[in-house]
Amino acid sequence: EQLALDAQQTAQLLRWQQRALHGLPENTWRALCADLALFHSFCRSCNQDTLPASIRTIEAFVEWAAPDRKLSTVRRYLASIGRWHRIIGATDPTRAETVGLTLRAAVHGRRNREDQAEPLNWQRLKKITEHYNQISLEVPHQRLRWLRDRALLWLAYDMLARVSELISLDVEDLSAG
Repeated sequence: EQLALDAQQTAQLLRWQQRALHGLPENTWRALCADLALFHSFCRSCNQDTLPASIRTIEAFVEWAAPDRKLSTVRRYLASIGRWHRIIGATDPTRAETVGLTLRAAVHGRRNREDQAEPLNWQRLKKITEHYNQISLEVPHQRLRWLRDRALLWLAYDMLARVSELISLDVEDLSAG
């Protein structure tokens, strides 16, 4: 058995799950479930309990996950695993000092700074626009798609908006003023 939950923890998990299905953003729910599934798979391969997990299991998971993944991804895994422990009312083993040290050791020697996307500044926006204006002339059936994409790019630039803010816009949100 991989879940060593007592009756109270099981009840807490079910109560939380019912509320989370309607109260959490869909992508958050998906990420939490995907991260737990990955951790559960790891725990099964090691014959360890998933929930609640021991500090040693978390350390072993970090040692397994860190070499092939970005630091931000491993940190997200740990945040998700910690959240699942807090949901069931268990002590969060991801906050143990040795887990942090294990993570540091696992990524030692790697570049500390994650690659970040280049900002969408005026020069970059003009360059993108010019490039795709030329392509849309060469490939006419993509012209409408490019016109839409160009409008979204310029809107994002003007609003300083994130993708999530753009996709949540409705026509009614826009005005000519």
